[in-house]
Amino acid sequence: MIGIFDSGAGGLAASAEVRRLFEREDIIFLADRENAPYGTKTEDELLPLVKNDIRRLCELGAEKILIACCTASTVFPLLTEDEQRVCLPIIPPTVEAVGNSLRTAVIATERTVSSHAFQDSLRRLYPKIKVSEIRAQELVSLVEYGRRTRNLAAICRSEADELSEKIKRTGADTLILGCTHFAHLEAEFRIRLPDIKIINSAREGALALKKSLLPRDKGRATVRYI
Repeated sequence: MIGIFDSGAGGLAASAEVRRLFEREDIIFLADRENAPYGTKTEDELLPLVKNDIRRLCELGAEKILIACCTASTVFPLLTEDEQRVCLPIIPPTVEAVGNSLRTAVIATERTVSSHAFQDSLRRLYPKIKVSEIRAQELVSLVEYGRRTRNLAAICRSEADELSEKIKRTGADTLILGCTHFAHLEAEFRIRLPDIKIINSAREGALALKKSLLPRDKGRATVRYI
């Protein structure tokens, strides 16, 4: 069974990508809405929440867990060896998808930007790359509200417009959607930024999970949401 967790709607984007790739695999998705949002938490606040999410999914039978939250992935190095063994953080495969970019922009939560997890990972893999990190914490709440009211594009329009202008000013040729919540707005950013390569962290995490697991012959699959 595959486990997936996030603090909210971002994990649903990752879950949809995983379901597309694993049609015959049982999936359990955990949304920690009680402690949402993760993006405003300190490292000390975030780590026990992530550990608890992992524990709960393992207790429910998850054999491999996708950390479908870029903010939660920033504390992956602080997990125990056993926790790391069962988990796949979403930042590394997202960074690997950048390829030959010369200048990359990242929009992410407060916590993810302050950790510089994307910037550090990008510079380790691509030493000459120029990275611009842009805080977009407000967009997380707008996505949550927009999905609940089924009026996502209209509710997020102003913030997406403002962020797109900031991204253009960086001169970036590549944009990382550094929060899985933003995957729900991928089409909106593609309209506003037609000449920029856009990397969806939810999709890259699911693809990395696919590569890490051997295909298994299974019957009818189930999806559980908790």
